[in-house]
Amino acid sequence: MTTKIVDIADEIYRELGYQDDVSISSIAFWLRTNLGKLNILIAKDFLIDPNTLEIINPNYPFTLLEKAILKKLYNLHYYDRQILNLIGKSRNLNLVNSATDSTTSGTTTSTNNSIEMSEDGFTYKKDNTVSNRTANETIRANTQFIRQLGLNFVELKRTENEELKQLLLKYSTTTALPLQVAGDDIISELNRTYAYNNNVRDINVL
Repeated sequence: MTTKIVDIADEIYRELGYQDDVSISSIAFWLRTNLGKLNILIAKDFLIDPNTLEIINPNYPFTLLEKAILKKLYNLHYYDRQILNLIGKSRNLNLVNSATDSTTSGTTTSTNNSIEMSEDGFTYKKDNTVSNRTANETIRANTQFIRQLGLNFVELKRTENEELKQLLLKYSTTTALPLQVAGDDIISELNRTYAYNNNVRDINVL
């Protein structure tokens, strides 16, 4: 079973589709620095060995289920970051549009050779080269594109969160220690110091 941090990071990197904005080393760094989140969720105390930088715990083995939960935690972090980056990029799109004094669904502010238009919460900077109609169409197309990307990331995050809940439920049911209630059945009848009379325990009969 793979328990090395770098191997877990490699699995995550491959499962995310070899994204350009992350690397195996950056994923491994996140896994090491956020191991505490895993401990909080599963009530364990896994540590990072300062010498090997690997996950250790002398009392509990690091199983496939713990690894799956840790990977889900990273995936949630990844989609959170994508959503935040998308919001940031939406405010810095450079579109080639013409200057205008007003729009039907937003406001504009003119400068020397460019204008800044705000529409539906997104701000765009444009220079003065094409018609206002083209500018508005471009704005709407890019706004719709950004919104759809955002919805996709939100849906992916929702799916990951539901899968994490299922993993935690499975973890709680498979790792919980059974409560033992000791009874008479663990003692041979011949060795008991009492006898039963009509299903009532009669102490010190024998």
